[in-house]
Amino acid sequence: MLKTLHPFYDKLGQKKFKYLGPALSFITDIGLILYINKYMLPKLINHQLISLILVAQGISPSEVSRGNIKMIQDMMISSMSLAFVFILIFNFIIYILAMKEIKYPVKYVHGYCLSAALLSVLELATYIFNGQGFNFVTFITMISYFIVWQGYSYFKKSSAQ
Repeated sequence: MLKTLHPFYDKLGQKKFKYLGPALSFITDIGLILYINKYMLPKLINHQLISLILVAQGISPSEVSRGNIKMIQDMMISSMSLAFVFILIFNFIIYILAMKEIKYPVKYVHGYCLSAALLSVLELATYIFNGQGFNFVTFITMISYFIVWQGYSYFKKSSAQ
């Protein structure tokens, strides 16, 4: 698969990639955060988790009304969503700096895309092995980050030659 992308990168060129690579990463970040907020967080931060948290704090879940549990759940989801917005803003700044070909941000995006692609592989495997089926969003995320990582690797090698 690595060599099959080389003609794509040759046709695209390094000048265009310096803009399209970070842009693709940013679009992928947005899609991933939307997916996490809409589908994953409500599944993860559920009544059972809230009950465990309450018990860990010495509070019996039966003492807390359903309305209050729902309010706690909504607050936790909102807090996580806000944290993701800050990460998105940070990455946006890094992507802009990478487009200007500043060394550290370029290295950051390169490493970030590699780690995101690898984590997506693990997440996809988890979905499959847990019997949840194939997650299309995770697969697209994995491919997208991989394309950006491979592009940076490809143009780094071609610049060295």
